[in-house]
Amino acid sequence: MRDGDSVKRWVTLVSGVLLASCASMGSLQGPFFRKTDYPRWQMIGAEESDLDLAVQGRESLDDLGRDEWVQFWMERGRGLEREARVREASGDSQSAARTYFRAAGHHIIAMYPHKRISSPKGKAHEESVRIFLRGAALLDAKFERVVLQEKGEEVVGYLFLPRGPGPSACVIVSGGLDGWKEEAVLWTLPMAHDFMPPVSRRST
Repeated sequence: MRDGDSVKRWVTLVSGVLLASCASMGSLQGPFFRKTDYPRWQMIGAEESDLDLAVQGRESLDDLGRDEWVQFWMERGRGLEREARVREASGDSQSAARTYFRAAGHHIIAMYPHKRISSPKGKAHEESVRIFLRGAALLDAKFERVVLQEKGEEVVGYLFLPRGPGPSACVIVSGGLDGWKEEAVLWTLPMAHDFMPPVSRRST
């Protein structure tokens, strides 16, 4: 067998496996979705009961592109933002920051599985950034929004530094293809795990 034929056979085999995997991954009622995206969303503030309610009656990722999905999470995010404003007004800045981050997390979930600029998901993205920045400004840490120029395009990042004299250790976090920088920060902030609900280990 020629090398070219062997490569073609392997490509065909791998493609078939990937397609079969994607077919099973696409089911919102299957175990794969619950074991991957449930913990991911709980880490940014979602309650398991809300996740169950949001995916009820939905079968595929296409169903998450509908406006009802966006409205579900944005409504809950707005409620958390109102709660955060009350906490901020009372002078409890750290609790307010944690609640703002949960609100931002709900808007991030609303964008899943991808952001469409000219749709409600685009609005959810705008709101997630706005709310996130409000919470970040209340942190007991130095926070800076950094804008880099690369080939005429802007690359935006967030810089967090501890209070007090340096030097400080540096950790660079870059999100995945279906993630956003705000989500990555919520995963990695030292305070994040102090306010997120415990991740469920349910296997179904």
